Amino acid sequence: MKKSSKFFFDYIYFRVAEVYFKWDGKNGVTAVFAVSLIQSLLFLCVLGTLYKTILSPEITSKLHGYSKWISFALVGFLSIYNYQKFKGKFFFYKSYWKDENKKVRRIKGLLVLLSLIIPWIPIVLLGTIFK
Repeated sequence: MKKSSKFFFDYIYFRVAEVYFKWDGKNGVTAVFAVSLIQSLLFLCVLGTLYKTILSPEITSKLHGYSKWISFALVGFLSIYNYQKFKGKFFFYKSYWKDENKKVRRIKGLLVLLSLIIPWIPIVLLGTIFK
């Protein structure tokens, strides 16, 4: 497997799918949704910041109703894309990361947890600061 920016999301998928393996099986629907949500939040954080800082208040008030639909469409599109991408790859990732030592695994697990939480912070801040 090549190391790239996709590698980050592959590892998050694997770790979340590993936690929910008993419920989701090898396709890891919960993990797919978690990765899609993170990707969407990162994109929406950048877009929301540009949206609130560049556009005038009159334009933002007109576009506010569409932002929900854009968000739902983005999450839906990424969920379908990621489901196709990760479908049946759980055991491949499991064999790829089987030799991780306990310390590295714990550190990466903490980073995965932070990557699930941190993208929510700018969204909450944008929602509270720019009402």
